[in-house]
Amino acid sequence: MTQAQPTPQGPNKEAVGRMFNEIARSYDPINTLLSFGTDRRWRRLLVRGVVKDNPRHILDLAAGTGEVTLPLAKALPESHITAADLSEGMLEVARRKFASQGLEERVGVVVADAEALPFGEEQFDCVTLVFGIRNFSAPASAMAELFRVTKPGAKIYIMEFGIPEGAIFGALYRFYQRRVMPLVGGLLSGKWRAYRYLPTSIDAFARRVDVERLIGEAGFESVATQSLTRGIAKLYSAQKPSDIR
Repeated sequence: MTQAQPTPQGPNKEAVGRMFNEIARSYDPINTLLSFGTDRRWRRLLVRGVVKDNPRHILDLAAGTGEVTLPLAKALPESHITAADLSEGMLEVARRKFASQGLEERVGVVVADAEALPFGEEQFDCVTLVFGIRNFSAPASAMAELFRVTKPGAKIYIMEFGIPEGAIFGALYRFYQRRVMPLVGGLLSGKWRAYRYLPTSIDAFARRVDVERLIGEAGFESVATQSLTRGIAKLYSAQKPSDIR
């Protein structure tokens, strides 16, 4: 496995966890409003990719309110899924969703630090990580943990915001991201600090971290990237070598 190189440090994870606890109840509807529903379409794309692989043991890391965990559980009735997140508030919202669908036996909920996962080695056939990696204080350490807990041959799917393509489109999006999103999110939630942080973290991470390099340096292979909505988001996939033993 290639030794991961130092990666610039991200935000304070304890502060991020507290922030997401504060906005947990309003997070889903405001997200959908701010993205005009595009975030749901992106998630469906990721879920379709996972379903084709038909994994039996899935880790949904940075699961938040279960917006990826829930459709995966519905689409893969023979699979067990673990929803892990640092925010207890977000996971409490997720628990209520799973209970309403009678999925408690197939979906586990775990409060977990991505940089020190409480799971054994080679435990999962698949890992999903949606809009979470930019909030990790040490992304390279988290990626090393993903490598540790995945089985040989397992696939990972990571979705994160990127830098929009094109000068005009990029300028319009940055205006929306920096001016409109904090205003609307703050007004609707009353949590102004959170909705100032969220767009700022997107831009800072996209310019600071090369996700493809991060994945490869952790030891994964066959890294592929799909641009979504002209680069607003990107979907990365990769596989742990099957001959790793």
